[in-house]
Amino acid sequence: MKILVLYSSFGGSTEKVAKVIANTINADMECFEPVRSVPKNKFLKLFWIFPKLIFQKQSAIKPLKHNPEAYDLIFLGSPVWVGSISLPAKVILENGMLKNKHIAYFYCHVGHHEDIPRISKEYIEKKNIFIESKDFEKVKSDYESQKKEAGIWAKKICFERNEVVNGSMNNKN
Repeated sequence: MKILVLYSSFGGSTEKVAKVIANTINADMECFEPVRSVPKNKFLKLFWIFPKLIFQKQSAIKPLKHNPEAYDLIFLGSPVWVGSISLPAKVILENGMLKNKHIAYFYCHVGHHEDIPRISKEYIEKKNIFIESKDFEKVKSDYESQKKEAGIWAKKICFERNEVVNGSMNNKN
């Protein structure tokens, strides 16, 4: 099974989790980024993010180096933006860059995230197959436990997908 970890990261937490997942399951990895660069300064970053959230203005995404069509499974990761998935993640899900792909979604946050499983599922299921979502909270302050959790989750998803692909998963209805 060929696997791609595709992520966007604005503070570094999502990138850390993406690297753990990719290294744990020996997957290819790529960061998807807006065409217009995000400011590095935290204060300026807020001014870049909030108008986009308020007006739901989507930013174009730079072309991907990896072709998602070549992968059986995609781990898609993004930070939480004011209780929702990030606009770059919405763009990549809505613009046709991912179609009919099996997607496991992971997200990093430090606060409000209760609606993210529902929101991510809705966005993913518009054009793809939703596997499940997983949150990683306070990665910067609790990296070791989040790192362990990310590795366990990635292995679990891959094991379950291999079982389904190989037809040996029993339907327990």
